[in-house]
Amino acid sequence: MKTTSAIIAASALAGSAYAQANVESIAQTALGYLSTGCITTVLNLTSSSSPLNQCLDGNLLGQIVTSNASIIAPVGTYLDTFCSSQPCSNQTLTAASQQIISGCASDLTKFGITNQTVEWAIAQYPLARDVLCLKTTNPYVGNSTTNATSSAMNTTSLTNSSSSTNSSSNGTFCATSLLTELQSYLGEDLTPTNIATIALGGNSTGLDKIKSIPPTALCDECIFGALSLVEEQYPQLGNITVVGNYTLNQFLETTCNKTTSGSSGFIISNNGTLPTNITESAINSTLTPQHINATSPQTNLTSLTTLLMPSASASGVKASVTSELSAVTASAPKLASAASSLIARAAVTDVKKRWIGQQ
Repeated sequence: MKTTSAIIAASALAGSAYAQANVESIAQTALGYLSTGCITTVLNLTSSSSPLNQCLDGNLLGQIVTSNASIIAPVGTYLDTFCSSQPCSNQTLTAASQQIISGCASDLTKFGITNQTVEWAIAQYPLARDVLCLKTTNPYVGNSTTNATSSAMNTTSLTNSSSSTNSSSNGTFCATSLLTELQSYLGEDLTPTNIATIALGGNSTGLDKIKSIPPTALCDECIFGALSLVEEQYPQLGNITVVGNYTLNQFLETTCNKTTSGSSGFIISNNGTLPTNITESAINSTLTPQHINATSPQTNLTSLTTLLMPSASASGVKASVTSELSAVTASAPKLASAASSLIARAAVTDVKKRWIGQQ
């Protein structure tokens, strides 16, 4: 009985902690899992004098995660600077990759992450930059169907990204448009604290609202434009079967084109072609078939899965899980925390199933 009471009390405390979740505390907790050498490496890479921090406009990025208000305006301010500034050079990215591999060697081994995975992740910078810098002339403006209908009716013609205007002021960033729509669905500001709390399962109301977002919310030119850029690098992504016999691209195009009276309004290309209302604003884009160390875009998703979750790391993962379970049984508070984490993960899985039509 005492144990049960302790668990209940610990659960209440855990819920309170999640309710107060913030990015700073999460970052501090994450650093606690790293070795001293890796922490030093992370701090060096994020220092104001670091070439990586400078080309990523780290100071402005920091203002987003430490904001007490909605992140939408800070994200727009950040992207204005980030997309109009010179991109990180291959030299800077390669140096950052090597610093992580060297300074966090033991940590990478512990978490089952290979050097190749680190290099691949850093090599995604050009793609990530281009996706983040996409702009739309038809942004989300409110909770109405006219915006989605207008977007659908204006997507029948396409424009190639290579001829897009390289302007930092033309249109609205897709990122801020999509965040504005998400904030509208949630009915509360997207502050870093709110985002962290929902992600950690501390806001059941927020999770319920996310689960209630209809799949048609994916019918946005910004999402189709982003997927077009991603599938240019990873063509097989669109061929993944997501529900029934439908591939990802078939599911999205079928679901979204129902709103266009049978016309092919929403199309995902695999050659970088963007929808009519979407333009690329990243100045001097470095997105090409060749990235760091002449590493070509990954076209084999099986190989990509192996890269991100190598079987060689299975023993390390198993040992890590065993260690975590032992730690959990050591005290009631840890048990409560683990239970809350499992609930949060289950909720996220439920959301994913909801969006691809599995329930």
